[in-house]
Amino acid sequence: MRQADSNKVESILGITWDEGVPYGRILNFSTDTVQEINLTNYQLSYRISEPVSRICLGYHPMGEKEQEYSACSKNPEKGRKCEPCIRSDQIFAAGLHHAHTRERGSLSAEILDHLQKPNYLYIAVFGDGSIKVGTSTARRIQTRLLEQGAFFASIICETVDGFLVRTLEDMVTSEIGLVQAISTKRKMKGILHPVPQNEIQEILKKECKKVENFIGNLALEGHSMVLDNWENPVIKSSCWERVLKYPKNLSSGAHDLTLVSICGRIGAFQRGDEVEFYAADLDEIFGIIIESGNFPTEDFTIQGQLF
Repeated sequence: MRQADSNKVESILGITWDEGVPYGRILNFSTDTVQEINLTNYQLSYRISEPVSRICLGYHPMGEKEQEYSACSKNPEKGRKCEPCIRSDQIFAAGLHHAHTRERGSLSAEILDHLQKPNYLYIAVFGDGSIKVGTSTARRIQTRLLEQGAFFASIICETVDGFLVRTLEDMVTSEIGLVQAISTKRKMKGILHPVPQNEIQEILKKECKKVENFIGNLALEGHSMVLDNWENPVIKSSCWERVLKYPKNLSSGAHDLTLVSICGRIGAFQRGDEVEFYAADLDEIFGIIIESGNFPTEDFTIQGQLF
């Protein structure tokens, strides 16, 4: 088990998936370095002092530098990031989202480079039966689905570039009604009160057939059908079979938790010597400055029917 360093001031800035393993980007304030640490069975024992202090989550560039991470030492005035990092994110995200509706000559070199690669169109289903259509570069599809916390997915087709795949995505949303995003609230509901897996697989199969037929009848070139199925290996862990909502917010007070598994950004925890598993959104703690160590924690009683 990976133990948190005792009485060390640090901050978890986010999660990076590598070969199916979740790594936390953890800023160590004593060394001013960001390390990527395996979060599976990570001991998350810490306290947060009042008033709560934050560090900017930094910026993740795209294009050729997509795998890099730009740390930031600023304290955001509000929200999760400083203004320069917010602008960097928004400029790329806004340009990427609407790129397929604009003249290519108006796009930046970074966006053009990012979109001139093969892409996949996929359909993903979550624990509560929620379903969405999405896109990913071909080389990141496994990571993308892990990041989103999907339970099952089907890769519908491969396109020659990111322009065509976004056109298809919009068409599927318009004609079939599949949304392009699922809220964390719905994802948490699917963790706490999951629909039987055979039922959500049937939901996925039914919607995939609709999308397959729709795309197959389009007079568009530049895509080929794939129809490959994907299952999240994380959900096979027994810790997700019966999990309770963690009744405290990770962003305040003291906590003594072992992070057993992660689905998307929702963690499954055990508390001290307890046998129960609890679910919490790790986003609650991202960017908050914490003091690692063993501190007194408050007892609580779970009333399952209330969560």
